Amino acid sequence: MKEAVDINRSLMALKECMCKRSTGAETVPFRQNRLTLLLRDAFEFSDALCVFIACVSPLLRDLDHTLNTLTYAAQMVQREQHQTKASRSSVEGWSKCKQQCW
Repeated sequence: MKEAVDINRSLMALKECMCKRSTGAETVPFRQNRLTLLLRDAFEFSDALCVFIACVSPLLRDLDHTLNTLTYAAQMVQREQHQTKASRSSVEGWSKCKQQCW
């Protein structure tokens, strides 16, 4: 049970850091957790790229978890698109090959 609590705490700290970074906040609270401290470079440098991987399940019993994951992933994508709208780095600018790989 303690391990699950630690994992959730790490994920919440990561979520907070990603939200702060995507909104362009002056400071990102990466020191809150060992996981975010390990990813310090991704939060400090504006040219660092972050990849968000969402793992979903096709099973009906996991529907709540899948919907929560997809909702959160969509929020992160919207924030990133809003932040990089001027640079047109969204999916619309991808080549057909890159879209097929996705």
